[in-house]
Amino acid sequence: MERIPGIKGRTELVERLWQLLGGRPSPCNLDVRWSAEQEGSGEIDGARITWRRRDLTFAAEPGVRVPALLLRPPGEKAGPAVLYLHSHSGDHGRGREEALLGKRKVLPGIGPRLVAAGCSVLAADFRCFGDRAAEDERESARRHLLAGTTLWGRMLWDQLRALDLLAAQPFVDPARIGCFGFSMGSTAGWWLAALDPRIAAGVGLCCLSSYRVMAEQGVLHRHGIYYFVPRAATVGVPAILSLIAPRPFLFLNGDRDEASPAAGARDAVDRAVLACGEEGLEHRFQLELLDGVGHETSEAMIRRSAGWLAGELATLRAGSPPRS
Repeated sequence: MERIPGIKGRTELVERLWQLLGGRPSPCNLDVRWSAEQEGSGEIDGARITWRRRDLTFAAEPGVRVPALLLRPPGEKAGPAVLYLHSHSGDHGRGREEALLGKRKVLPGIGPRLVAAGCSVLAADFRCFGDRAAEDERESARRHLLAGTTLWGRMLWDQLRALDLLAAQPFVDPARIGCFGFSMGSTAGWWLAALDPRIAAGVGLCCLSSYRVMAEQGVLHRHGIYYFVPRAATVGVPAILSLIAPRPFLFLNGDRDEASPAAGARDAVDRAVLACGEEGLEHRFQLELLDGVGHETSEAMIRRSAGWLAGELATLRAGSPPRS
């Protein structure tokens, strides 16, 4: 069983994770390049809502630019924001646009729902997806391994740079930034929240399970090559989750999700909670297992996610430092 370090070992554990991920890239200026702002609108629960949209690119590391889109409510007052982390879903052609349009197994609409709740939403293409789909996932993963880095580490790094960008916007309260994702996006969410305390709250739909249970049930092959980080099992999912406490995180998993077994989701959360309790650390993890649901989203999951996340971000005091 993985050893989960105590509170005093949290900084060291974060650095350990970065070592496993292949280290941090060289820093660089974000060099944000914005498109013209556009007005958009849609219907949520019978009500017409409007938003402002801007497309942009930013520099994640020297020589690497990331396409993204930003949706925000009308008005200039600083408010909460959500980093939208798109899924894999076997569709490399659609990345950031999932926040608006959805894709296979992903219902559209949570981006507009979050905007309707007063949140700005930033979605950036992961490597190998969207406008970056020319970079083949399997080839990229192998190339990174040969270089001593990992594709997953660089994918997470790009999203952390997106978080830098989001936190710097005048219409965003940096103390009230959350994250949302399904499948690959869910996994990215709990990794990112563990690595960076600026994520004040998060929601992950599916894709939560301990490595131990997945290996025991023989379902590791159901995950893409991006998912695998050498020696990550020596740390384990419960230890990664423990780094999120005391910040709130909601996990919604289907009880028929063969890629991420319910037993593994319970194992990961239960052992993370146990570790937090032994250290006297408050945790605010919520795991909800949905009857008859597989590796997919549903209208009920989208509604629950948007309402819970917007509510958690609304309760934070404006300008308060992130809890870690």
